[in-house]
Amino acid sequence: MTRSALALPLALLTAGAAGLATAAPASAGDGVAGSFQLTTAASVTSVTMPAAVDAGSTVDGVVTINRSAGGDGPVEVDLAPSTWTRTNACVFVPAGASSATFDVAISRVSSDGQVAYVGAYATPSGADLHSAVSAIVPR
Repeated sequence: MTRSALALPLALLTAGAAGLATAAPASAGDGVAGSFQLTTAASVTSVTMPAAVDAGSTVDGVVTINRSAGGDGPVEVDLAPSTWTRTNACVFVPAGASSATFDVAISRVSSDGQVAYVGAYATPSGADLHSAVSAIVPR
């Protein structure tokens, strides 16, 4: 998969291309219980953050999805931060919901002109990539 607009880590590209697989429940000897199920097919329709963010702060990002017909389970949305932002690798939109909130940590900057960027996509190919961009207010 090639993404010319983003410089994503290879691990993120691989995880996005591979999608999710159904895992069998862990055995009792592993000390872990539970299982993981496939998520509902969906596509990202928007990502939002505040228009301006303070350097060194943490803000809320919101991702909104459009579910495929009949899909009401949880949806994994991959997140792609930029140089000046840090966030989780993904966020889950709960079953039946159309959006989810996630934290975005903004780096400290000392000069004007820097922007906070976060991209999000739910399809394995990344064809539904949407992004949010905020101006960083230096501190």
